[in-house]
Amino acid sequence: MVTTINNSTTVTKCAQRIAAAEQYVPKTGTVVVHAQPYTQQQIESVYQTCIDARHTLVNLRGQVTAAVAAKNQADAAMKSFDVGLRDWVATTFGPESQPATDFGYAEKEPAQPTVAVKAAAQTKAVATRKARGTVGPKERLKITASTPAKS
Repeated sequence: MVTTINNSTTVTKCAQRIAAAEQYVPKTGTVVVHAQPYTQQQIESVYQTCIDARHTLVNLRGQVTAAVAAKNQADAAMKSFDVGLRDWVATTFGPESQPATDFGYAEKEPAQPTVAVKAAAQTKAVATRKARGTVGPKERLKITASTPAKS
């Protein structure tokens, strides 16, 4: 199970370890950790790097929070302005005009199929039903099964 330790707890532990290293680790010489020799300065550096990284992260989180707030404020201003611009475009050029479409306010209606296209679709539908042998509910009632003769 992975546990998350909050920043203040980790920073406190790191500061505690730095203070203890200053007191107990010899100024000259090394301490062996995981089969590696470390000087007092190297030990303190490990913990100070952890503290510095956490301070950097806290600052960046603050910047992200500020950036999100600025984005939300800009979006709200844009939406409010957009309503007024839409009204101006509709009043000046018409709600279904080409400029309204260019601004993205008027959506073009889909083109209606022509009579020829509709007729071709109907012909294809009839041909498909005939090829598949599908019939409507009234035609189905007319179909009866013959019962086999008993011997």
